[in-house]
Formats: sequence, C-alpha cells, structure tokens
Amino acid sequence: MVSLARPLPERLAGIGVLMLGVAWSLGMALANWDQVRAAGLPMGSALLMTTVGGMLTVAGVWFGVGAVAWAMGRLLGGKARFVRVLFAVSAAAPPLWVAAPVAILALNGESSIAPLLGLVVLGTATALGFLASLVTALRAVEGFSWYRACGCAVLTFMFCASYLSLQ
Repeated sequence: MVSLARPLPERLAGIGVLMLGVAWSLGMALANWDQVRAAGLPMGSALLMTTVGGMLTVAGVWFGVGAVAWAMGRLLGGKARFVRVLFAVSAAAPPLWVAAPVAILALNGESSIAPLLGLVVLGTATALGFLASLVTALRAVEGFSWYRACGCAVLTFMFCASYLSLQ
C-alpha cells in the first residue's frame, strides 16, 4: 500500500531538514530580492549568506521541535534517544519543502498565487501531511502504537503552536 504520509527513509532522514533549509532560504531570497540585489555584494555571496542564515534558522527550529517531540514521547512512555527522534522529525519534513517558500512569499505580499483561502488550504494540508509523516516516523522510532504516536505528534504540535502564539 502506498502512503502519502510516508517519511523519508532512515538513511536519508538528514536530508529532510537540509532541503527545508534550502527551500526556506530560497523563499526568503525571492521575497526580499530587492534587498539581496542592493546589498552591494556579488550575487553568489549574497545568496550564499541568505542560504546559510536560512539553514541555521531551520536547524534551530528543528532542534526545538525535535526536543519537544522527544519530551512528549518520554511523557507517553517512549525510550528512543534524542538523536533518533530528531531524525524522525527531519524525515517528516518533505511536506514543508513546498509550503515554506510559498508561505514566505504570501506573508511578504509577493505572491499573487496564494490568496488567503489558498494559503489556509495549503497550510492545513501541509500541517496534516507533516503530522501524518511524523506519526509514521514516531511509530518506527519509538515503537509506539498508532494512537500513542498520534498523541505524541498532536501534543508536539499543540506545544509548538502555543509557543508560536506567544510571539
């Protein structure tokens, strides 16, 4: 049975966050193209600096979400090491590869292809795809039942959403 919620294979799990960092950086570069061109740097250097900055930002978020997922897994009786949960979160990232740059462009007012309703639909579909992939990855890493893995993913999502709402 083919599943759309299948995370990346374990041997490729690290690529998930790497590609998300590149996608985020490209979205930021496109949304702020005038500032990138006006920086007075060679274009390659400006894009490299934007990419490194975006990848570091995504890496920080990855560690934060991974720590919350690990803590929620522990709360529900999981015994997996932090690194395994961290790579499970990375393996679940492919739905975010498209959504990150589209969201940046829409939030910066640069995109006419993403009206508010389309952005809501994209955001909901992406969140559900990421959560479904995370549930699958957590089941494999933690050895959880379907319900316990869903609980872990939902608790992680709720904690991260409540944290973001404080911003």
